[in-house]
This record gives sequence, structure tokens and C-alpha cells, in this order.
Amino acid sequence: MSSNDPFKKFIKTSKTATPVVTTNNYVSYRRVSSKDQRDNTSLENQDIAIRQFCAMRNFNVIAEFGGDYESAKTDGRKEFNRMLDYVRKNKGQVAGIIVYNYTRFSRTGGQGIMIAQELREKYGVHVLSVTQPLDTKNENGVLMQDLQLIFARWDNSQRKQNAIAGMKMKFKKGEWVVRVPMGNDI
Repeated sequence: MSSNDPFKKFIKTSKTATPVVTTNNYVSYRRVSSKDQRDNTSLENQDIAIRQFCAMRNFNVIAEFGGDYESAKTDGRKEFNRMLDYVRKNKGQVAGIIVYNYTRFSRTGGQGIMIAQELREKYGVHVLSVTQPLDTKNENGVLMQDLQLIFARWDNSQRKQNAIAGMKMKFKKGEWVVRVPMGNDI
């Protein structure tokens, strides 16, 4: 458009443009939900997959977060928030967060969507999943990421529902579903 374009006054421009990060620096985040999962190979599998994903794309991983068990039922996780603080403090230096899949990032649904949106719009940081490759630089990719985060919450609610049903069945049979208090036996 030329500077004397009569239509220029009708073009809506954003006062808070999304920052464009041009670096090739990324952070990785991996987690499991329980101590039992920490002790198997789940973290190792996530780590290997993330490293291969980054190597294939020439991504430079400048920091790694997680590596322990923290449930994603809430976004108040210690390592998760440490990672978010790091990304926010290093605005313009981090292009994205690499996770094994979106369930590792968040299972809170709307809250996870809001965090991913804030990272994109305020910091230019995109959350990338190794197993669910999406381009969140366009609206279709953002919508698909939002759906993945909603499905992660749905999956959590389904697991809870199944666990409760199983516990109720055991109670009806007279079986213990919790650890016996110290000093007691069955």
C-alpha cells in the first residue's frame, strides 16, 4: 500500500502486536503423574523423543524442566511454573516449549488454553508437541491445540470416573481400596 492510499484509514491495526521470536532456542518440559511412572521408563522415553524432535529441526534446547512426578490436574505445579517464569523472564529468547504431548503440558482444559494463548500472544512462544505436531502460527493450528488441551481434561475426567466406579465395586465386595492405617492390618 502506498502512503497516500485512501483505504489506509480503514485498516485495523493491533496496538499490542504478537511478538515475533526469531531465535531457534527452545525449552523442554517433561513430566509424569505418579512416583510409579517416574520409576519406569516414561520420563526417559519422553526425553529421547524430545531430543530427536529437536535434532531433526535443529532446535537448540537451552533449558529443561520437569523430570519428576507432578499431576497436571492443576497448573500450580512447581516445575511447570518454574518453566513459565523462565520463559517470561527471557522474553524474546525462547521460541517455544517442547512437550512429548499436550497432556504433559496441561490437563486443565480452559486454563491450559489460556496459558498457551498468553505465551503465544505476549511472548511469541509456541507450545509444540512431539506426538501431536501442529502449526500454532495459524488459527487452524491454534484451534487444534485448544482441542487437544480440552481432550486432555476430558481424558482426566474419564479416568476419575472409571477409578471411582472401580473403588465403589471393591467397597461393595468388602475389599480395601486404600492403604490400611499404620498399626492395623486387614
